[in-house]
Amino acid sequence: MATIFERHNKNGTITYRIQIRRKGLRSFSASFSSISDAESFVKKYEEIYCLYPENFVFDRLNHQRKREFKSN
Repeated sequence: MATIFERHNKNGTITYRIQIRRKGLRSFSASFSSISDAESFVKKYEEIYCLYPENFVFDRLNHQRKREFKSN
């Protein structure tokens, strides 16, 4: 199940944090500057993350929000 939280920053900007939670799996969260980016990420990756969490890669060090799905 994915949840989108709206966050108001001190500088007046709004960011949207998504959290994907599923029983038995680690929760996953990421932040986006627009609601449409957050919603499209959830639509595209929620099912993949829940089905194959060990193959899901999110590069937190790269601020460009690189997402990829490793194939085995």
